Amino acid sequence: MRYFKVIFRKMLRPAAVSLFLLLLVSCATGVRGGDCLRTELYFGQIPSGEWEDFLNHEVTPRFPEGLTVVDGEGQWRDPSGRTEKEHSRVLILIHSHKPEEDEKIEELRRLFCKKFHQQSVLRVDQEVKASF
Repeated sequence: MRYFKVIFRKMLRPAAVSLFLLLLVSCATGVRGGDCLRTELYFGQIPSGEWEDFLNHEVTPRFPEGLTVVDGEGQWRDPSGRTEKEHSRVLILIHSHKPEEDEKIEELRRLFCKKFHQQSVLRVDQEVKASF
């Protein structure tokens, strides 16, 4: 019996503590079942080649772990009250709650607006459980 107590104390207890710690930081490390943020960015219409360039040179280097882009058709009301319709792209990111992740997203929004003379990039955040 003493043998099993020694094994538990030396091996199983540290393993249980390690597993618990991994679950606490699961999203940041990519472990299954973590608390993460899902951010959707809604980009307005720009020429296809310019979008690919923006995606390859600005988005992918900031989020090399992965992302999803969905093509869409959007509409919005301009300042004069007229409804505008345009092709759009939705960028979906699953990421941790770290401030540096938030800053990378805000950099993308500012850069896109400045580079392509857009009024805004809609951002939607939602807490999710993610599994990789």
